Amino acid sequence: MQLVFEFGSYELRPVVEAIRRAVGELPNDIECLPATGTDYISTNDTLESAEAKLARREISAFSLHPRGGKVRYALVLKPHFEGESLSLYLGTIEYTERDFAPIWDLLLATPGLTFVCLGLEEGVELRDTQLTLETFPWGEWPVVIAALRDEGSGSWTTRKGPAIKSFAGAGGNGHIYDVPI
Repeated sequence: MQLVFEFGSYELRPVVEAIRRAVGELPNDIECLPATGTDYISTNDTLESAEAKLARREISAFSLHPRGGKVRYALVLKPHFEGESLSLYLGTIEYTERDFAPIWDLLLATPGLTFVCLGLEEGVELRDTQLTLETFPWGEWPVVIAALRDEGSGSWTTRKGPAIKSFAGAGGNGHIYDVPI
């Protein structure tokens, strides 16, 4: 089973911080996509130096590949990556374990994130027009669970998606399964 977390922010720092928290101190390899390039290039960058390059618009994305642990890779994309209509920095984490609660909780606890979404197999392609309670694709496959932050109060609205059924009887993290639909 492949789980894909997606999360976004209007600022780069919260997306990078979420990845830092998820990967921890594990050694990793980073590949960068030059702003004018089409192929990722292996670099000697750290998470901090890749973040700085993205902030300076030298690159349009980077991927981080931990050498061990439960995160297969993490990816950060600039706003409007490849012409998409998402004006946020987008982070993605591919996770290799069925128990998603540790990463889910970590992402919800990261200040500055606007949304967090967990999907099966692949992520949900979001546009700016879908970032409201009324328009978010809560009921679309492959959404397992998703959360939107209220800009005024800072609290999360969380709902399960149709792919949550893949976790029926999984146990161990009931606080997630009790979220109202």
